[in-house]
Amino acid sequence: MCKKKSFFLIEILLAIFLLTLLALPWMSNTLFLLRQDHKQMEEVEYQRIANLSFVEIYEKLLQQEIPWESFSQEARNNQFTLPKTSLQLPEMTPFEIERNFTIKLLKEKQDKEKNVYRKVEVSLVLIKRKEKIGFSKVFAIKKQF
Repeated sequence: MCKKKSFFLIEILLAIFLLTLLALPWMSNTLFLLRQDHKQMEEVEYQRIANLSFVEIYEKLLQQEIPWESFSQEARNNQFTLPKTSLQLPEMTPFEIERNFTIKLLKEKQDKEKNVYRKVEVSLVLIKRKEKIGFSKVFAIKKQF
C-alpha cells in the first residue's frame, strides 16, 4: 500500500516566502511609481494655487485694494498676506497653505497724458508644514485716479 505524505508547515512557509520574493520587485516598482505620481500631482496643484493667487493679487492691484504708495520708490519691499487656502489631494488628508507675497517696484514711467505706469515684481511664497515654495511674476499696472 502506498502511504501519502502530508505537507509540513516548513514546506508551506518556504513556498510562501519564495512567492513573496518573486512578487516583491513588481510591488516595489508599482509603489515607486505611485509615490512619484503623487509628488508630481502635488507640484501641479501648487502651481495651480500660485496662478490663482497671482490673479487674486493682480485684481487687488487693479482695484487699488493694495495702496499705490505701499510699493513706491521709498517703500521698495512690503510683505502682504492672502487668506489661507487648503490643498486636497486624493488619498491624502487636506492641509492648509499660507500665502504671503511681496511687491518690488522695478520701474515707473509717466506718459504724455500724465498717466503713471509701474512695472512690479510680485514674489509669492506658499508655506505648507514649514516648507516654503516660491513663485515670481512681473506685472505692469496703471495708476487709477
